[in-house]
Amino acid sequence: MRNPTAAERAALRAFLDRHLPEIIAAFERAVYTTRARADLAEVERLLQLGDIEALVDLLHIDGPMLNALEEAVRSTYIAGGQSAVAGMQQGLVATFGFNGGDVVARSWIERNGANLVQGIVDDSRDAIRRFVTVALSEEGRATRSVALDIVGRIGLQRVRTGGIIGLTAEQTEYAIRAREELTRLDPHYFTRTRRDARFDSLVRRAMREGRRLSVAEIDRIVGRYKDRLLQRRGETIARDQVNTARAASRREAMRQILERPDVETITKRWQLGFPKEHRPNHVALNGQVKNYDEDFDFGGGITAHGPHDDSLPASEKLGCQCTIVYRVKLKKS
Repeated sequence: MRNPTAAERAALRAFLDRHLPEIIAAFERAVYTTRARADLAEVERLLQLGDIEALVDLLHIDGPMLNALEEAVRSTYIAGGQSAVAGMQQGLVATFGFNGGDVVARSWIERNGANLVQGIVDDSRDAIRRFVTVALSEEGRATRSVALDIVGRIGLQRVRTGGIIGLTAEQTEYAIRAREELTRLDPHYFTRTRRDARFDSLVRRAMREGRRLSVAEIDRIVGRYKDRLLQRRGETIARDQVNTARAASRREAMRQILERPDVETITKRWQLGFPKEHRPNHVALNGQVKNYDEDFDFGGGITAHGPHDDSLPASEKLGCQCTIVYRVKLKKS
C-alpha cells in the first residue's frame, strides 16, 4: 500500500482538466439549443389547455441534441485507454497500442452512450412534467410567466437562462421550493448552497421591512438559482462520465494486453483517490490486490471490477476519485 505519487496525481489532474470541460460544454450546448428552439407561443397554448404530456413532448431534450455529448465521452474513453498504455512499465509501451475499435471497446461506447442519452432524456421529461403539474395548480400565475420559467428568459448574451429545461426532477423540486420560500420570505432559503448570494441582501432587506418581494424579483433570483443547478448538473454528469469512461477503457486496455502470448498475469491494486476517499468501504479496499478478472467486494452484496465500474450504483460512484493500479507480469523467456 502506498500513497499516489506526485506524477500520478498530476497525470490524473491533467486528464480531468482536459475532458471535464468538453463534456460540460457539450451538455450545456444541448440544453441551450433546446431552449432556443422552443416555440414560446405554443408553450403558452399548451399551458392554457393544461396538456402536460404535449408540453413534455415539445420541450424535452431529445437524443440527437446529445450527439456531441456522446462524442465527447467516446473521446474520453479512447484517451483513457491510451493513457493506460502510456503508464505501463518499461518494455511494454513500445510494443502495444490501445485498440479503441475492438469489438468490446465499441460495445462499451455504444452501450454507455445509449444509457447516458436515455437517462438525460428521461430526467428532462420528468422535470418538465413535475414543474408544469405544480405551476398549473397555482392560482394567479400568468401563463407567460410560467412559460418563461420553463424555457428561460433571454438575457444579455441572447440565450435563454433560468429555465427548467436541462434540470432533473429533483433539481426542479429545489427550484419550486425556493420560489415558495422567497414568496413567503422563509429563512430556509438561505440554506440553499447553490443560490446566488448576490441577492441575499435584497431578500434580507425585504424580511426586515416586512414587504413582499415582487414577482420580477423572485423570477430573477430563482432564475439564477436554476442556472447554478444546471451548472451543477453538467459538472456531475461530466465527472461521472470521465471517471467511468477512464476506468472502463483502462480495464479494456488490460484485457487486450492479457491476450498477448508473452503476458502471464495482470494484477490490480485499489488506490484511494486524489484527495482521499472517505467512504468506509472504499478505505477498507485501499491496497487490496486482485487478479485482473477478480472482483472487489464493496459489501452489502455489491461486487465490481473496481471503482467507477458501470455496474455500480450511484452511491458508490458519484464523488469517488479512487482508481486502479495495474501491474503486468510477463512470462519468463
